[in-house]
Amino acid sequence: MKIAMLSTFGPEVRGVSYYSDCLRTALSAIEGVELVAVDYARLYPGWLYPAESGAVAEGHNRIVHYAKPWTWTLSGWSPDVIHLQSWSFATSVIHRRILKEARRRNIPSVITLHNPASHERSWPLGTLERGCLRLADRIIIHDSCGLESIPAKWHAKVEVIPHGVEELQTDSPLPEITETPYVLYFGNIRPYKGVDLLVAAWQQVAKEVPGVRLCIAGRLWQGQTLLGRLTARMLGTAAYAKKIRALSGSADLQRVEFHLGFIEDNELDRLIRGARYTVFPYTRFSGHS
Repeated sequence: MKIAMLSTFGPEVRGVSYYSDCLRTALSAIEGVELVAVDYARLYPGWLYPAESGAVAEGHNRIVHYAKPWTWTLSGWSPDVIHLQSWSFATSVIHRRILKEARRRNIPSVITLHNPASHERSWPLGTLERGCLRLADRIIIHDSCGLESIPAKWHAKVEVIPHGVEELQTDSPLPEITETPYVLYFGNIRPYKGVDLLVAAWQQVAKEVPGVRLCIAGRLWQGQTLLGRLTARMLGTAAYAKKIRALSGSADLQRVEFHLGFIEDNELDRLIRGARYTVFPYTRFSGHS
């Protein structure tokens, strides 16, 4: 069986890329399975992405380009199955075209929804994403709570497959027990992640539990260019980024550390290994990666 999978691979988008790397390795290890990993040459203009950029991996099939519709195809590999990883509104237009082609050629299609409830809530974006769900033969989500965001008429083709477990990549030793313990939040910092609520709640924790730190590590979505800043304002992330920046510079916070920016894999894994607990104070959740 030949599977053509479209996603990002490598370190650029930590959650989805890391997931896809692991999935590619696992599927390729199955006897009789040939997996073709197809990456994006460019998913959208760089100015449209309001977070800070990370490292860029080389050596993948970087073919699909947002401005070149003739690249929006996977049929050239003659796959038996097409598998699409969906995590952003930006993938919906490309995915819709690929799924339509799959139907015309009678190629079974699977779409994995990493964000069943879109972070950017808008009618046009929701319409695009629902069009992809209609066309796909199977839909994968990682938690049953994501079913609430999928129209009931498509529940019959939904499969709930929880995330797997992967070992951390760092060789750094665990910190000594005498080191000041800390609680860790990591990930992109956006309004629905609730980091501001966590910081506010931590002030009470800091009073009651002496000697424990809160560590916040991740990227702000504020835009790196003029157009990027405009995009962040439209998505509602610019004001939130400004708020978190202000908190990070506040002298009134007790035992809170901010590591703002892209966190490399080894450094992130070191932070995770050293944390006593990790915390994710999401204000809404639908089974994200």
